[in-house]
Amino acid sequence: MAEDLRRAGVTCAVRRTKVPKVRAPEIHLELIVPEDVEKRLVIKNDAFADR
Repeated sequence: MAEDLRRAGVTCAVRRTKVPKVRAPEIHLELIVPEDVEKRLVIKNDAFADR
């Protein structure tokens, strides 16, 4: 599924921000989904649904 999302152009932007007097930085994630993602993703019928 992850490979399908990458091919459709879905990405995740990761930002780290230093926090004073704290060893670990703050992590910010932003999911970027193109507006035409539905057209890019192709839904295939389940080959094993009849079994």
